[in-house]
Amino acid sequence: MTAYGEIAHHGLLSAEDQQLVSAAATSVTVQRSNHEEFSAEPAGLSSVVEQTSSIDALLHGAYEGDVSFGELSRHGNFGLGTVQHLDGEMLCLDGEFLQVRADGSVHGIPPETLTPFAVMCHFDPDQSYELTSPHTWEALQQQFDEISDNRLVQAFRIEAFFDWVSLRSVPRQYRPYPPLSAVTATQTNWQAEQVQGTIIGFRFPSSLQGLEVPGIHLHFISADRKIGGHVTDLLLQSGVVQVQQLSELHVEVPEGIHVAEADSSEEVAAAIRGVEGHSS
Repeated sequence: MTAYGEIAHHGLLSAEDQQLVSAAATSVTVQRSNHEEFSAEPAGLSSVVEQTSSIDALLHGAYEGDVSFGELSRHGNFGLGTVQHLDGEMLCLDGEFLQVRADGSVHGIPPETLTPFAVMCHFDPDQSYELTSPHTWEALQQQFDEISDNRLVQAFRIEAFFDWVSLRSVPRQYRPYPPLSAVTATQTNWQAEQVQGTIIGFRFPSSLQGLEVPGIHLHFISADRKIGGHVTDLLLQSGVVQVQQLSELHVEVPEGIHVAEADSSEEVAAAIRGVEGHSS
């Protein structure tokens, strides 16, 4: 069955959704589901990225989700996203869900808590590379470009020592929810220096822009679990990168949320760069 046929089987396609699949299916198989279908999906799927909602919905202020972290744990042991009401940054490392609030504090996440946006997989790396020389943010991106298959999604895990890592998080939001650009304009920023830790994240093809953040999206947690956040810049001294290639994207669409088609426009690209904390 084609990617479009798999999705149409769920009865969730609008005309815009058909365009989304046409744009994305050349690189990654995209499957859509509602909450009930997402919950019924078998656990432990390999080569699959599991996602709740989309970056486009988040950009427009959709900060309430329908998937709990207890439920999300069935769909992966590795990932990133945010917490209900956009209450900070989230990362999942070795099955442990952690929340980094706007004050920089790190907390475990109760299983009953919901998420409006999360990207998960069962991490099983198929490649490993040593980083033996200092890497700036730009050099790390170039390294990712060299080891990535641009037709697929990559999950990255980096265990390293950092001269410094620039981080950010955002405060909990209240109705009426502002767009994400307004929230990140008042985000909290800080820097961890001379720190051992882990960076996790994903690299998505540009054809999935709007559904996901194109390029790399990384979150950090220190080895002592005392500091973390969304990575905006860094200077890495040495470490090891593990990479997993992923060929499917399963998107759970919360009730009442419209997930727009993939949008390669510069306007959307600039909006995503802005909220990600990068100007280029």
